[in-house]
Amino acid sequence: MFNMEKNLSDMKGKITNIAEKTSIITRKMSIIAPDVQHQRRFVRLPADRVAVSQ
Repeated sequence: MFNMEKNLSDMKGKITNIAEKTSIITRKMSIIAPDVQHQRRFVRLPADRVAVSQ
């Protein structure tokens, strides 16, 4: 019984660590993502052509 409780406790600890790491990665991505989107620039060409990314 003790081993099962210890294993469950270890699993809960690992799940908590994964959740914390995921949260950190998500925050980093939310900071990076807007910068990436703003780097793209679109140029308006005459009506007979489509907008092209630089």
